[in-house]
Amino acid sequence: MDWTGLNQINTILGIINGVVGIINIGTAFWGWLNHKNKKQFMEKLEKERISAQKENARVCRTCKSNFKARITSLEQTNNKLLEKVSG
Repeated sequence: MDWTGLNQINTILGIINGVVGIINIGTAFWGWLNHKNKKQFMEKLEKERISAQKENARVCRTCKSNFKARITSLEQTNNKLLEKVSG
């Protein structure tokens, strides 16, 4: 092989081009994997968010019913005290 002048430059450029091509293929594959993982992560996050909303709604209903029961109890106690004071 003749390593003079233009042949040497073309060979070096060809090797560099091959390395860059392999890097591009690797980068594209890595990007595809990341996109797939990101999509799966977003789906998992959405499922967890929906689950948390359901749990929060259940807890809120429980708290509201407990709160209403406590308010009713306090109102009854207040009414009894008012009756004692006024009558």
